[in-house]
Amino acid sequence: RKSISRDLLFIIRKIDPKKVDEYSQKFNVDPLIARLLLMKNIGEGDELRVESFINPDPSLIRFYETLAEPQELKKAIERVLKAIKNQEKMLINGDPDADGISGTSILVAGIRRLGGIVSYDFPARAREGHGLQPRIIDEAKAKGVSLIITADCGTKDITASKYAKERGLDVIITDHHIIGRKRPDVTAFINPQVIKGAKSLRRLSGSGVCFKFVVALFDHKKRDI
Repeated sequence: RKSISRDLLFIIRKIDPKKVDEYSQKFNVDPLIARLLLMKNIGEGDELRVESFINPDPSLIRFYETLAEPQELKKAIERVLKAIKNQEKMLINGDPDADGISGTSILVAGIRRLGGIVSYDFPARAREGHGLQPRIIDEAKAKGVSLIITADCGTKDITASKYAKERGLDVIITDHHIIGRKRPDVTAFINPQVIKGAKSLRRLSGSGVCFKFVVALFDHKKRDI
């Protein structure tokens, strides 16, 4: 039916077991991976695409030039490294879904490995919804936090970003959602949706954006990931 979501169709789509076995053996992957590849129509008739998906070029990990506008990425890196150097308290405001929670974990783990002091919080989705939250801003201010970094949210949080600025908090947005007519007034805006072209990272998930940003931080510090 037309009312069935694309996600549900992904779950119930029937795949020929023989085709799964063929893919599994041909590309030396677990049958579950083979089934997922077939479900998403990755590589049927294009072996190179399958190989690049299963065994991506390691150099892709360190590609983040189109993660954001160059000046925005530079400002974000410098602000986080300054906070680490001065031992400022940072807080990750994550989106309360799988993508946002994963992205928050990546940012927290990465910044802590670099020596930063960072905590995290999520909106109570049933009551607060998602995105940058005034309640989280107030609690962060009370705890002495000077920098908030979002994970998988913030692009359209114009009012909350303004409120954080009024309270003396710097905000770095890391997100992947479509940009509205107006961007939030923040310290730095990391969202690959602003970049167009063949090497765009616009299809990254929110957690993917967080990962790329952490890689950029480690590269700037000349540290292994």
